[in-house]
Amino acid sequence: MNAAIRPGRAQVGISLVEIALAVVLLAGVLAVVAAAYNHVLTQARVGETQVLLTSLSRATVALDEHAALRVLQDDDEQGVLAAICADPAASAAMHDVSPYLWRCSSGVIRCVDAWRTPIRVVTRSTTDAALGQRLQLAGGGALYESAGPDRDFGTDNTARRMDNLRSDDPDIALEP
Repeated sequence: MNAAIRPGRAQVGISLVEIALAVVLLAGVLAVVAAAYNHVLTQARVGETQVLLTSLSRATVALDEHAALRVLQDDDEQGVLAAICADPAASAAMHDVSPYLWRCSSGVIRCVDAWRTPIRVVTRSTTDAALGQRLQLAGGGALYESAGPDRDFGTDNTARRMDNLRSDDPDIALEP
């Protein structure tokens, strides 16, 4: 018989402390994986929303070239989006956008960001002085804004505006 094994002292499983340690380690690993997944998902949604905002800006440029946007006298959001739908050159600029974010068919217009929050269209009729100034700096056509990951435009709270995505941001540049 092997001298290292004593009869009557055989280990029968693992202790409660070892089980607790394994559960804590597993929970820690899962927390890190969940945080990394959430970060990657948020970055993907930001990228998808930037594609939408860039496409809307291109569509607005196409409307300006066809003088269709100038016909809209201080129109509301739906008027600008309807003009994009009606103009073939403007709607062609929207082909890169996911149908979950932009849909224009049978008179129904859907324009939401990757968090499924409606896109804000800023036109000349805006009452927000800061957005009106940004609109003038951008050329006066229309600006598009996403509420971002917190799904809050932060109209009354400047801190909540920090994660908003706008079509006039330098990160969302129009490429030829």
